[in-house]
Order: sequence, then structure tokens, then C-alpha cells
Amino acid sequence: MTLMLGIDLGTTKTTAIAVDAQSGSIVAQATSPTSQNTATPRDQERGRSEFDVISLTQAGIECLRGVRSEEHTSELQSHLNLVCRL
Repeated sequence: MTLMLGIDLGTTKTTAIAVDAQSGSIVAQATSPTSQNTATPRDQERGRSEFDVISLTQAGIECLRGVRSEEHTSELQSHLNLVCRL
């Protein structure tokens, strides 16, 4: 089975999914909350947003670890081991 990996680094949550490339079915997924907006109240009033890039990266790695831990994604495990060591 060929799997594709997708990651959505969002402002409220981060999600990673592994999808079977042939059938399109999701075989594993993990979600992690994303840290809150770090912009000052004045900047927020102006419609600006800032997010801590380290927190976003950590949420992404946490999700990759969640996908990697699924039994039926052993094909991804060796590829994700390097990424998840960060």
C-alpha cells in the first residue's frame, strides 16, 4: 500500500493524516491543539495575528508521532522516525 501524508498547521489545531494513495481512505490521523495567538492586544485590534513557530512545529511533530504510532502505518514509520527525533 502506498501512503501519502498530509499536515495542516492551523491556528487552532494541527492535524496529520496518512491516506491510502489508491483508495483515498484515511488510514491514520492525529490532531493536536495549537498554541494561542501571541500578538499584543493592540495588534489584535488591528486584525493582526502572531503565532509561535516553535509551538506550531512541536504540534506538527506531535501529530506525526501520533500517525506513526498507528499499527497499520508501518510503511511510514521508518520515514517518520528521523522527523520525529527533532
